[in-house]
Amino acid sequence: MTFRILSLDGGGIRGVIAARILQVVEQQLGGPLSQHFDLIAGTSTGSLLAAGVTLGFSSERLINLYQERGKTIFPYGDWWGYLMPQRLKLIAQYGLTSFPPSLSVPKFSDAGLLKVLQTELGDRRFCQISSAQKSNGESQKLLVTTYDTIRRMPLVFKSWRHDKWYANVPLWEICACSASAPSYFPAHRLLVRADGTAKGATPQTLTLAATPWQDADDYYKMQIEILAGPGKGQRASIERYDAATQTATMAQPWPVVPDATSTYRLIGEFSTIDGGVGANNPTACAIAEALRLGHAPQDIQVLSIGTGQPEGSIPWVEARQWGILRWAWNARIIGVTMDAPSGIHAYVSQQIIADDHYLRIQPKLNYSKEGIDNASPENLANLRRDAEACLSQVQGRLAHFLKTNWLS
Repeated sequence: MTFRILSLDGGGIRGVIAARILQVVEQQLGGPLSQHFDLIAGTSTGSLLAAGVTLGFSSERLINLYQERGKTIFPYGDWWGYLMPQRLKLIAQYGLTSFPPSLSVPKFSDAGLLKVLQTELGDRRFCQISSAQKSNGESQKLLVTTYDTIRRMPLVFKSWRHDKWYANVPLWEICACSASAPSYFPAHRLLVRADGTAKGATPQTLTLAATPWQDADDYYKMQIEILAGPGKGQRASIERYDAATQTATMAQPWPVVPDATSTYRLIGEFSTIDGGVGANNPTACAIAEALRLGHAPQDIQVLSIGTGQPEGSIPWVEARQWGILRWAWNARIIGVTMDAPSGIHAYVSQQIIADDHYLRIQPKLNYSKEGIDNASPENLANLRRDAEACLSQVQGRLAHFLKTNWLS
């Protein structure tokens, strides 16, 4: 059975490029985009686009979101943004012990980002995405990537995994995890909890009343706090978890061993930053999940849409002599470290999926600025120009791809 994937890159305000390309796809396929794809994957700004498509948003609404709400998320741009008086609160909150304070804190507060996400996506839970069905009776599937700085590993959120710890996290917060670009926004703290009464304990273990999440790996570095009974007030980190026996082995022994009368709280804390640090292009993640769901490579069809490839090169004579300050200037290192994984994921995807089942659209940034935070009317207009220039080159190939794989 054919399995169709839509993959949407990260790129901040440059997401308006992808939204415009989606508009052309929508016009050619007809009806809501969500009805034409089995799995929709997104990273960072792509997670917002992917969530919107999954919820049935029109492409016009997505374009308007960037045009009308971009300044709410990115209220100022370019290097001088670091000197804006609005940043005094951020400096007071994060940077008074660092030097220089103005450059040692995130460029933006996440208040605008969170406001837009909450307003646009509402209060629905992530697992509710896959409770909805398409017209063919299949459930919707949404995949979002992020990176956890506590465990130093990527996280891939999958809406159809109702057994995972993140299933009941609000959709807007899943997207916030994916969009908290380092140096631009503060890391997003995500907390999950589950309470119970212990079945027993040893000096370095605790047997839980139930297994709230089935994957043993989910418990790594979660904490257990004893709420009442022997050991009250203690908190310890989980080193490993045995789902079969419901037993958590702690990183350190209990000072006071709990018993079967002790009540506990299981606490999962995740410090999440932009998924683009590992998978700015989430296509390979989406393909891996399609294979895991039992679909053969020859049955998978992929439309992957980027947010623009910077045209400005970094000559060897400059790159060889740059230190931390020059690489950090104007977030150059962030751009490079997010561009590189996109190319790698595109390469891996092309090796797995047949050429006639895979189309990657990545515009060149000839008119707009390559930064992800310039939401000025001028730059938004130039981003649209870059989108139109790309469409003029690929529209025939896109039409053929959709006709062959979707409309035939």
